Amino acid sequence: MKGKTYIPFVLFMAIILLPISSFGQRVEPKVIESGVYTGIGEELRDILGFRSALEKGNLSEVRYLVESYPERNLLSTPIDINGKKQQPICIAAAAGYLNLIDYMLEKDPKLVKKNCGYKEEQALWVAIEKGHADVALTILRYNPPVKAVENYFIDANKPVLLSKVAEVFKDKGVLTKLIPALLDAGASPYDPTSGKSPVGLNHDYSADAFFHGALNNNRAFIITLRDEMKRRGGKQPQAHYYSWVCPNYNGGDFEENFEKIFEKEIKFLKKYNIEIGFKIKYIDWDYCE
Repeated sequence: MKGKTYIPFVLFMAIILLPISSFGQRVEPKVIESGVYTGIGEELRDILGFRSALEKGNLSEVRYLVESYPERNLLSTPIDINGKKQQPICIAAAAGYLNLIDYMLEKDPKLVKKNCGYKEEQALWVAIEKGHADVALTILRYNPPVKAVENYFIDANKPVLLSKVAEVFKDKGVLTKLIPALLDAGASPYDPTSGKSPVGLNHDYSADAFFHGALNNNRAFIITLRDEMKRRGGKQPQAHYYSWVCPNYNGGDFEENFEKIFEKEIKFLKKYNIEIGFKIKYIDWDYCE
């Protein structure tokens, strides 16, 4: 008899004490499946689901959340991904979600100015870097800023759009659309930027879009850019290369070896009637002795 009464008593005490023991403790949301949570309010659950919808390219879900919570400014609020804050438009551009890009920019054209990285890349740069020409062309309809490198030895690592196009795209059909659109937007083929150093090169350098086209053996890019510039009535296209060296460096030696180091690139450019301009810039940096 005692055993029979003992069990109900234990269960009764457990029911009484369990809520008391958890009083004041934070109740964490439990993930049931991707984007679905319990233990939190409906609004917060929806907001947490926005990242999932964005990463999957779910336009209907993104639209529902943006329009259900206008005060949250979801399209312009950075999202934490692996410890880094990323703009929604940058996530969509990197993934190539054209339908999301269309929707976002129709809602807020100013999103084209949002920075996506430490070099101040924006969605246009991200789309080009990831090879999404259709996304880049859509973004270009909204007049994005096209950054120019004004001082190459200070801003040499900043994004230069046409040089990145030379690295990424080799399809002539894509290039005949993308290059004119970038030139119309104000991109300059002569903005220099640094890139991957060729074998045998032991100094810093920067080069323009034509030279980057040669470095990437991109015939379609060279021809398309050359022909488009001629069509616009400009001067004979020219590739530019800039070498940065310390003042005590014998620039003449390098200039003599320039044609040997870049023999393949020079032949490549001359084959398509692109002249080459070469300059040595002496920079008195701290490590120069």
